[in-house]
Amino acid sequence: PKNSHANLTITNKSNIRIRSIIYWNYPDTLIEKVNPKYDGTEGLLKNKSFTMHAPLLSCWESVFTNGREEWIYFFNADTIETLNWDTVRQTHRGLLERRQIDLDYLQKNDFTIMFQ
Repeated sequence: PKNSHANLTITNKSNIRIRSIIYWNYPDTLIEKVNPKYDGTEGLLKNKSFTMHAPLLSCWESVFTNGREEWIYFFNADTIETLNWDTVRQTHRGLLERRQIDLDYLQKNDFTIMFQ
């Protein structure tokens, strides 16, 4: 629909290289089997951004319809590229932050998620 958002931006303002992923398992807070080191990027350096697209033929407004909430996870890229993924999942080593997001959050932040 008009004025909807097919993309959101993830921006790294920290001094470390990060990787991020949205796990579609809210309210569960477990780290899933999908490793964000295979996201097709080299990780985000300071002041770099990544554009995440909504599912095909959709927009973020429809993804987060009816009060739906999800988690975005931020990881230290160097740590998760060094450790076995099962170790990361079990110990949370390399996990920097788990942030709850919803449509209100995205709208208030102009569809940008900033890691600092």
